[in-house]
Amino acid sequence: MNEPFDALCELLAQELERQETILALCHAQGDAARTHDIEQLQARTATLTPLIQEAAQAENTRNRLLKDLAQTFGLASTRPTLSPLAAMAPEPWASRIRFYQTRLANVLKETRALVRINAVILRTSLKVVAHAMKALDQCNVGGELFHAYNEGPGSAGYDAGGFEPRQVRQPAIIDQRG
Repeated sequence: MNEPFDALCELLAQELERQETILALCHAQGDAARTHDIEQLQARTATLTPLIQEAAQAENTRNRLLKDLAQTFGLASTRPTLSPLAAMAPEPWASRIRFYQTRLANVLKETRALVRINAVILRTSLKVVAHAMKALDQCNVGGELFHAYNEGPGSAGYDAGGFEPRQVRQPAIIDQRG
């Protein structure tokens, strides 16, 4: 009976570490957004993506183990949670489960708040950039070069994954037909 509890506590410890890393990266994202450091913002976002995917996969594994443990203890629930399991678990696992549950809840709460703050910062920055671009367009700054840059073949924005699309390469040599 100890093995499933050990496994659950290990999975919870891994999730806590992953969520604390995500929180630290969200702090770094916010700092990069405030200082308009686009390279750092992109780097932090690129680092976050696999961690979020990993967290989703780990959640499935934890939920399967949690369901098995709940069935073992006769807890009738289609989506068992940690609280009832911690109430039924023997010590020291009950204390460990409650510790991880509390710590994870606090880290997730802090991360949610930080993500909301970062979103406001990014939206504000995007509005400033959009207004600046509109003002430049109205002033016709840069003449044809400005319009060619914004309306050229490489100005499609971002692809579905949120990355800049590949630039279409023009031929290096033009034959007689053009």
